[in-house]
Amino acid sequence: KDAIRLYTLFKKTMEEDTKVAKEYTEDFILKNNMFGIFVDNVLAGFVITDSSKKILIDEYDHHIETFYIQEMLIHPKYRGQHLSKHLIEYSIKRCPDTSTYISLMTMPTNIPLIRSATSCGFVQQNNQSGDPKHSLLMILKRN
Repeated sequence: KDAIRLYTLFKKTMEEDTKVAKEYTEDFILKNNMFGIFVDNVLAGFVITDSSKKILIDEYDHHIETFYIQEMLIHPKYRGQHLSKHLIEYSIKRCPDTSTYISLMTMPTNIPLIRSATSCGFVQQNNQSGDPKHSLLMILKRN
């Protein structure tokens, strides 16, 4: 329930249809991996990862398979506490050894997430993600 409430809040913030938030969240949970971060036993945020998404990254002229950080949500009450950085770091740890690249998309105005991702080694790409709202593409190349 907490994840659905948080996702609904996110959809409101993005000015998107909140009626489908429950279905989306349940679908994400069934198809992907979802990890929560808690503060004082309260769900403060979560990340949803997808083990495989083909992305056009700067160093290639074709789409490359990536481990994809699909959704990351931090409740407004808990922002500014570096929780997104913790979720990114955890997602990196959960990434399969066979994945060379990790990708995430965000809005170009989401400076806190861009900073968190950059501090974890992600590099902003010149190529756009293809998502009209979350057009900024960031890639982490693993050794």
